[in-house]
Amino acid sequence: MSERPGPFRLALIAPVVAAFYYAGALVGFGMTFPPATTSVLWPPNAILTAALLMVRPRLWWICLAAALPVHIYLEIQAGFPARLVALLFVTNCSEALLAALAVRVLSDAPDKFDSFRRVAAFIAGAGLLAPILSSFADAAVVHQLRGENYWDVWRVRVFANVLTELSVAPALILGWQAAQSLIGRRLRMRAVLESFAFVVVVFAFAVVVFGRPGVRDAMPGTPPTPIVLLLPLFGWAAMRFGVGGVSVALLAASVVASYETASGLRPFATLPPIVSLIAVQMILAVVAMPMMLLAGLLGDRRQAAANLADRLRFEELLSSIAGSFLRLTDHAVALRTSLMRVSEFFDADYVALIQLGDGAGEIESENEWSGPGVMSLKGGAAWRRFPAAMAQVLNGETVVWTSADAIPNAATQDFLSYDEFGFRFLVILPFADGHTLRGALLLATTRDRVLSESDVAQLRLIADVIATA
Repeated sequence: MSERPGPFRLALIAPVVAAFYYAGALVGFGMTFPPATTSVLWPPNAILTAALLMVRPRLWWICLAAALPVHIYLEIQAGFPARLVALLFVTNCSEALLAALAVRVLSDAPDKFDSFRRVAAFIAGAGLLAPILSSFADAAVVHQLRGENYWDVWRVRVFANVLTELSVAPALILGWQAAQSLIGRRLRMRAVLESFAFVVVVFAFAVVVFGRPGVRDAMPGTPPTPIVLLLPLFGWAAMRFGVGGVSVALLAASVVASYETASGLRPFATLPPIVSLIAVQMILAVVAMPMMLLAGLLGDRRQAAANLADRLRFEELLSSIAGSFLRLTDHAVALRTSLMRVSEFFDADYVALIQLGDGAGEIESENEWSGPGVMSLKGGAAWRRFPAAMAQVLNGETVVWTSADAIPNAATQDFLSYDEFGFRFLVILPFADGHTLRGALLLATTRDRVLSESDVAQLRLIADVIATA
């Protein structure tokens, strides 16, 4: 989110959005009850929402433009008149845009679902506000051009799109992020087996609940409303897989319920098919929202536990650094040991203490620790290789480059050196004794990394401890 996508990733946006929109539209047309125009399950809008939340606003036009030809082709093939096709695309896009804007306003990280606040922002903005508001315009279009009852269309579209926003968008976003994080990593067999078992069990229970009354009747103690059998699965999803798991469970239940209702099988057999399905969708949405919020609360709890563990590890690090200078008589060995521990704590490939020399403004790296294959910055190389960064350091400014795109355009030499060293993250933190600049702590990685305010504060404390040792 915070980084500018590279040319390859930028080129992927349009075809990926178009492919997913096409697949979602096919599902949506398959879940339409003729002669009604509105589908009881329409994933394309949620797919657009997911795409808009994963890219910067200046790239939103690419996502919308990629969906347009797919939308026109499929709806013309379905026999819709050109005017209706155009207006329905506008209402589809309005829902996705409203959802993306609302979530961005309410959440500090629109594509994250790891806290109560972020989950609540998504549910409020994308799950409720956008489908409800956009359905007024959509129902008006269908009413005027197709003559269908306004409130019937509005009701079907609201429940269908609330369900797809809650199920499809988080599943796509978190699935995409998980796929990227797994590149080059070994999969844990236990986690894979649990995920596979979860998906199989969810689909099996959904089929029993929504489509196999004979099986339900044969089960002793089955409640009159068998949808409650899905509650333990939603709890399993929230506790073990987070919001992504709840979304997958909700999506599986929604697809099975819609398909079985279209086939004539439904849990509320005394109601007409559409009314029965809306009742099911309402129950699923009402169950899913608190389960998602529960997953967000569990995310807050895990984050608090991780922060506490990190704080204890950091205190241990400071203690070990201070102890190194007390135990070891060789100052250089103590310093190198301390830098190695800093690199382990921050998962860095290169750490250096840049000291201020006696010359006028000369800076050189006298003490460093580097991983295998990482180039050295000793002997004044830091100043020669990164002149723009060193100029900022001399002015007392902290340099934080989380990608090559963060380097100023005028810093040509810094950009070349950053690329030559293979850095993906670089921070240079100056430290001073009173008003006198004494030096800086340099930390770099060859992998992507995000620097938080607490990281900066920790690095500042480490620099002070090392500088005064």
